[in-house]
Amino acid sequence: MSTLRDIALGLIRKPRIEREAALAVDVILSLTLATFPGMLGKVAGVSYFLLRDVLGGGMGKRLYGLVVKRAADGRRAGWQTSLVRNILLLLPVFNIVDVVRFVVKGRRLTDEWLGTEIGHADEQAREEGREE
Repeated sequence: MSTLRDIALGLIRKPRIEREAALAVDVILSLTLATFPGMLGKVAGVSYFLLRDVLGGGMGKRLYGLVVKRAADGRRAGWQTSLVRNILLLLPVFNIVDVVRFVVKGRRLTDEWLGTEIGHADEQAREEGREE
């Protein structure tokens, strides 16, 4: 049974917009790191972008309360899955196809292949609380 709070959050939240805003935060942070002098800045910028979800989500996802979840059961995706999701962006052409697909369908190709989705962390906590 939905509570008034759940209904209100459902009306206020727009998952795709939050996801895009979270990505914008992470891109800006990556580019900022990359402007640091020398090779260290470039390595830090690229590393942050590729590894941002491995430890539970980059700054963008954390700001919006988003997490990478397994679509099958709603639990957080493991660090290996999160790493693969982002490392695949290094592949030329694939990264363009992945971005275009997200723009058109609202879901990355890697999410479909790996069985992941982006959701709110508080929804996951509520689901886990019901199982206990």
